[in-house]
Amino acid sequence: MLPNGEEPYYRITLSVKAQEIELFRNLSDWEFNAGEYWDLHNDFDCVRIALQNEVLEFTFKSLSDPLCMLILKFVDAELVRFDLPMVEALAAKTLDNLYRGRVQVGTDLIELDHNRRGYFYMEFYEGALLEFWSGGVAVSSAESISG
Repeated sequence: MLPNGEEPYYRITLSVKAQEIELFRNLSDWEFNAGEYWDLHNDFDCVRIALQNEVLEFTFKSLSDPLCMLILKFVDAELVRFDLPMVEALAAKTLDNLYRGRVQVGTDLIELDHNRRGYFYMEFYEGALLEFWSGGVAVSSAESISG
């Protein structure tokens, strides 16, 4: 449901497997398609984080257009670390960093697990951070049907 009470219209913008995402590339500021660029750090606030049935979903609302939202769905997700300082819980909305990196498993530093999932790091300006495995991400935009 959008802020105006309407059901949203969803448009799939991008679907990428984890191994196709450049290592250490900051995904908070990314050109998804030719001419479609979103700066999740400066232009959007994270308004919802949900984990259900191995899908980790982040909803971002545009700061300039309250009827425009972006949804990032990380599939085949396994949450490894979730650190949300309670004092800042309600303020944790500015995405600072999101990237696929390496992680130490035993004595090895790996990029992908045996299921071809990447390890992602997500940090918010206000101090919250998440680490998770994911097989990839689907990005969609939600807009008002009438707008």
